[in-house]
Amino acid sequence: MRSPRAHLQRARALVQSDGPAERVTTIELFFDLVFVFTVTELTRLVAGHPTPARLLQAVLVLGVTWWMYGGYAWLTNSLPPGSAAYRVLLVVGMVGFFTMALATPHAFGVDGLAFGLGYLLVVTLHTGVFALSSDTSTVRAILRIAPTNLVSAGLVLAAGFTDGAADWVLWPLAIAVAVAGPFLRGTAGFVVGPGHFVERHGLIVIIALGESVVALGATAPGGRLTGSTVVVCALGLLLAVALWWVYFDVDETGAETALERAPEGRRTWLSLYAFGFAFVPVLLGIVLVAAGLEEAVPQPWQAAGRPTAALLGGGVALYLAGEAAFRLILGIRPIATRFAAVVAVVVAAVLGGVLPAAGLVALLAAVLVALLVVEARGRRRPGDAPGFVMRTSRRAPGTAP
Repeated sequence: MRSPRAHLQRARALVQSDGPAERVTTIELFFDLVFVFTVTELTRLVAGHPTPARLLQAVLVLGVTWWMYGGYAWLTNSLPPGSAAYRVLLVVGMVGFFTMALATPHAFGVDGLAFGLGYLLVVTLHTGVFALSSDTSTVRAILRIAPTNLVSAGLVLAAGFTDGAADWVLWPLAIAVAVAGPFLRGTAGFVVGPGHFVERHGLIVIIALGESVVALGATAPGGRLTGSTVVVCALGLLLAVALWWVYFDVDETGAETALERAPEGRRTWLSLYAFGFAFVPVLLGIVLVAAGLEEAVPQPWQAAGRPTAALLGGGVALYLAGEAAFRLILGIRPIATRFAAVVAVVVAAVLGGVLPAAGLVALLAAVLVALLVVEARGRRRPGDAPGFVMRTSRRAPGTAP
């Protein structure tokens, strides 16, 4: 009869790899495709009736979902999925996330229990697989924050048995407890491989932006293709491409270099702040833009109206604000231009309510193109600093950068 230690060693053999992750694997990319459906369902939640309550629901659901989606990025960064058994475990995690996505539109209602059960599955699996690492410091690290993650999952599950005011208490509390884990227990023992980590999150941005393109095609009027439909869809595609360019022009390479230059202990905090926290408004912005495009495409030459203008303008502004925070954390320059663009987008959204919907989309795309042109010209000036700079000062782990 095998001893518990022998069983543990056998279990660890199922997830061990030859070394740290260097590139994103195909199973990780397939795993991230579930996030497309998550964004789709979040878009469905706010499109049509973007009330403050629905928007807050979208924020809370995204916050809970992204915390553990990011957790799986940390997992596969530390333990690359090389074996068949490990891939099967990730597929089980995909089932949990897919269940959460299916339940998203009614997570504060009839499908709250399904969402909670799916979330409990992904949290438990994440902790279990991470704990099978052969690196004892990594095992100690995950076991330190496992209690807060599990309590957070328990609160989301409890919300599935309640309704009304209790949901508005349990969901924010679940996020607060999960986020508090690293600050209360520390991040010592977690190791971040910059190349893989940055690439993985960049792919998630592309996948999420794909929802904007899907929204264009899905809401285009049926029947014969008209010039009007082609124009408004082309403008929507231009807006999506501009959002893509804003991140991938400099920030992906700058983020990787910033993480590579950072001391190992500080690197984990930079990764948490930049990709854990600053990415939330970036992703929420994409959701709102997709919802706004769904409203704009069917009637492109009628006045956009305040709800559509709020979705499109608010989405682009949130995306840029999150992007500016991302740069501020990692020391990527320039930053002032991003905040200036946020102001310009807000003004455009306020004025754009009386413009045709297609005109508002074009105006927002023009603001982003202008931002990119200004920044590109700044980088070409003789004697200018590189597109990114890493702060040289060192702070205590856990303090804000």
